[in-house]
Amino acid sequence: MTSIQNRYLVLIVMSLALFVMSLSITSLTPFIPLIITHYTITNAEAGLLISAFFLTYALVQVPIGAFSDKVDIRKILVLSSVTMLVGALIFHISPNFHIAVLGRAIIGLGAGSVYIPGIKLISGVFPSSQRGLAIGIYGGIGQGAMFLSISTLIPLMNFFQSDWLVMHTLLVLPSLLIIILVILFIRSPDRLHSSNQTILRNIVSVSKNRRGLTLWAYVAVVGGSNWAIMYWAPTIIMAHNFPSDVSSFIGSMIPLSATVGNVLGGVIADKVSNKRLVLILSVPLQFLAFSLFLLSLTSRNEIFLIATLLAVGLFPYLLTLIYSWIFDIYQTGTGGTSLGIVNGMVFVGAVVYPFLMGLTLDLTQSYPIMISVLISSQILTLVSAFLSPRSVKLRRNHTNGSSDI
Repeated sequence: MTSIQNRYLVLIVMSLALFVMSLSITSLTPFIPLIITHYTITNAEAGLLISAFFLTYALVQVPIGAFSDKVDIRKILVLSSVTMLVGALIFHISPNFHIAVLGRAIIGLGAGSVYIPGIKLISGVFPSSQRGLAIGIYGGIGQGAMFLSISTLIPLMNFFQSDWLVMHTLLVLPSLLIIILVILFIRSPDRLHSSNQTILRNIVSVSKNRRGLTLWAYVAVVGGSNWAIMYWAPTIIMAHNFPSDVSSFIGSMIPLSATVGNVLGGVIADKVSNKRLVLILSVPLQFLAFSLFLLSLTSRNEIFLIATLLAVGLFPYLLTLIYSWIFDIYQTGTGGTSLGIVNGMVFVGAVVYPFLMGLTLDLTQSYPIMISVLISSQILTLVSAFLSPRSVKLRRNHTNGSSDI
C-alpha cells in the first residue's frame, strides 16, 4: 500500500471512529424535555447531565494527548470504544438520575479519547500543506454525525414507537465495528512518538509556552458557546411553541453548518498566514450571529430561525484553524500533548456553559437572558484574540507527507 493510499485509509477509519463518537455527544439533545420528565429534574440538573459527559471528556484530554505522544494510538482507540460501550450500558440500566449522570460521565471518558489521537495521526500522515483541510474534513464528519442524531432521533423514535433510552443506547453500539477497523487498519508510526521526554515533561513544556496560553481562553469560550447552544437550541425553540420534531430539525442546522465550518477552517489554516486577524474579526461576527438567533425567536419565522442557526453553526471553523495552528506554535514531539490541553479547554467551556445556561433559565425563567450568557462572553473572546500569538510561517512539506509532531 502506498503512502498516499495509507493516509486516506487513516482519514477514512478515523473519520468513522469520530462519527460514532460524535453520535454519543448529541444523543441526549432531542430528548432533554423527556429526560426532565423521566427523572423529575430541573433545567439546571438537565444541564448537569449534559455537563457530566463534557467534564470527563475535558479531564481526559491532557493525559490522552500526552499518551498519544508516547504510546500506540491503536491501543488508545480500542480502549476508548470499550469504555463508551460500558458507559452506555450503565446509562441504559440506570435506576435514577445519579446513576444516569455516572453513565454519561463514563461515555464521556471513552469519547474523549478519540478526537485528539485522530488529529495526531492524521497530521502525521498528511503533508503540512494539506494538514488543515484533512483535519477539517475529519472534524466536519463528526459534526455531520451530530446533525443526524439531532435531526433524526425524534422522528425515528416515533416511527419505531421506541423509547428514548433505547435510541440512546443504539447509537453507541457501532463502537464494536470501530474496534475491528482500528485493529485491522490503523498503525501508529514510531516517528509520531517522542522518546526523549517523559509525559510530565511534555506537559510542562507545553504549559510554559506563553505564545499559546491566550488561545486556551479563546477556545474555551468559542467551544463552550458552540456546545451549549447546540444542546439547548431544540429545547429553546420548542419553548417558543414549535413542535418537538420541527424544533429538533431546526436545531440540527447548527451541526449541519458546522460540517462546512470545519472544512472552511481547514482551508483558512492552509491558506491564510495572519491567523490572529481571523480570530479578531470572527468575534463581532459570532456576537451578531447569537444576537440574530435571539431576534429570530421573537419573530417566529422558521426561515429566519434556520438562517441564524446556520450562521451560528459555522464558527467551529475557528477551532479547526487553531487545532492546525498548534503544530506551528509548539515544539516538535509535543503535538498530542498540546492538542490535549487546547481541546481540554474547549470542553472546560462545554462543562460550564450548558450548566450555566440551565441555571440561568431556572433563576430568571427567561430564554433571552439565558442566551445573553453566550452573547456577553464574547468580550473575553475578543480580549484573548488580541493577545493571541502572531502567526508563524507554515512549515511546508509537499513530498512525503511526514510530519514529526
